[in-house]
Formats: sequence, C-alpha cells, structure tokens
Amino acid sequence: MTKVALGIAYYRSMSMPTFNSLWRVARYYRGKLDVLTEGSCYVHWNREELAEKALKGDYTHLWFVDTDVTFPPDTLDRLLAHNVEIVGGYYPGRVQNGAFDTLKIIKDGVITPFPPPLPDKLFQSVDGYELVTIPTGCMLIRLDVLKKLNPPYFRCERPVGEDVFFCAWLHNADVKIWCDPTIKVGHWGEKLYEME
Repeated sequence: MTKVALGIAYYRSMSMPTFNSLWRVARYYRGKLDVLTEGSCYVHWNREELAEKALKGDYTHLWFVDTDVTFPPDTLDRLLAHNVEIVGGYYPGRVQNGAFDTLKIIKDGVITPFPPPLPDKLFQSVDGYELVTIPTGCMLIRLDVLKKLNPPYFRCERPVGEDVFFCAWLHNADVKIWCDPTIKVGHWGEKLYEME
C-alpha cells in the first residue's frame, strides 16, 4: 500500500499560493498522505531531518514540496503513476528569463546545465545524455532507494546547493532520476516564475 510523507522544509513561512496548491492536492488525492515539517535556516539540514523522519515511519514515498512552489491538484497522482525511484516536476530559478542551474545532464563526462526547450514528456535522458539533477522543490522519492544508501543524503557544499548534491550523489549510486515537464510547477518570488 502506498503511503506518502509530504516533507516541507521551511525557513520562515509558506507562500499562500503554495498553501493553496497543497490544499487542492489534499482534496484531490485519495491515498494516505501525512505532513512532516522541519524548519531552520539550513535547507540541507531540514531535508536530512525530513528524510530521517520518513524512513522511521512506515512510508513508501517522500514528496518534497518547497514553500515557494505551485502545482496542479493532480501532481502527486501523476508523480506516483510513473512508478520510478526519483521523479520531479521542473521550474526555473527565481530570476528574469529563468535560470536552469538545477537541471543538469552528463555531457562528455561533465555535469552540464541543460537549457530549454525541455522534452514534452517524462524523460531521464536527452539526446543520449543522462539527466543528473533536478530541483527538489517538487520531488517524489521512493524510500526504498534511500534505505539502500548511507546518510547523510543532503549536503550544501559550494558551489552547489543541496538539491544538486543530492541528485549527483544518487546518480553516482546508479539511481535513475526522472523529470516530468508536463506538470506545470511555478516558483514564487517577487512574481511567479514558470516555464513558458
């Protein structure tokens, strides 16, 4: 039986658009969904604690949702339906014209940013180049993946953030990372940043 832990890592507060998105998911989703939260100014620490809490529970999945993203009501159903180890929606950074620094592929042995246009369906590679990183702000993790690996799962080591570290670490452990660009995920800042 599928049992999902919704993991919310926060620093200050959640945006109202994110709250509204979660409310709509809660009304749409018919499975078991529990909310786990962890707050401090250290995002990588918050994610680590949420992963540990989920692993100690009898959850099958951990769905990370950041406090500044928006998504459709059927997002969780669509992520679960892919039945893969790691999958997420995609959204740009909170900058004009969208920065795609958390979407990377392996090209000629080098982790390289992958700019739009994105494929129009679920993908794990592009033109033969394997997908290495996606953002964690709307990511579903099958927990049996983490059970096979040793913590810590998240670190923040310059010049990369915890999401890039986590995904690259999984990739090195031969875990396939998937992206569903058909799920319209927005990223709130001074305005809404989303895919065109």
